[in-house]
Amino acid sequence: MNTRKNSIARLIREKGLTQDDVAKQIGVTRQAVQQWASGKTLRQENLSKLAEILDTSIDQLLAEDGVSVVPYRAPVDDIPEEGWVRVPVYAIEGSCHDGVCENQSNSLDIVRSIEFRESFLRSLPGVIGSKNFHIVTADGDSMEPTIPNRSLCIVDGSQSTIRRDGIFVLQASGQIFIKRVQRNLDATFTLLSDNSAYRPMKLDPTTMESVRVVGCVVYVFSGKEC
Repeated sequence: MNTRKNSIARLIREKGLTQDDVAKQIGVTRQAVQQWASGKTLRQENLSKLAEILDTSIDQLLAEDGVSVVPYRAPVDDIPEEGWVRVPVYAIEGSCHDGVCENQSNSLDIVRSIEFRESFLRSLPGVIGSKNFHIVTADGDSMEPTIPNRSLCIVDGSQSTIRRDGIFVLQASGQIFIKRVQRNLDATFTLLSDNSAYRPMKLDPTTMESVRVVGCVVYVFSGKEC
């Protein structure tokens, strides 16, 4: 069952609208709305408009309904228009404890994609290029209020080495961490939670060598830059 399709259809009905109504308000065709409901790529600006029309958040529209159920099927010749970049959304499955998401599949599977203007991605803090981005879902409250639970985070995969302090997505022993990383003078690293209810973790250089840096979080879909 395509949960996201059923969810969008339900939200449209609850608002007393039709797909034609939604299409006219956004300025697209009815066929485009049908494609979004079936898991096709949405552009950033259309995603925001759709969430506004349906009186819901982007997080709810994508993270709760679409991310875990819509397969990613991008044909080889399905290339974004000039000036746009297609960013894949990774599915991270499992429970979250102390800001750690246990990835049961032990892999970062692509489940859908969202298109962004290249100029927007280039404008994000610390970003050099605009070709190595992906999106992950934060599961847990350890990084609140900076990253609310179930937020979608844009991750710059080109920042795979921790050269500065920031919020990073880390993978180790089949687990995914979203943590603020602080470099220390003694060559150790401290993993910090923005939620003061969680204690920091200190890693020595040897332990850190076994940690894969997936990338740096540069934007959160609640509208916050990191």
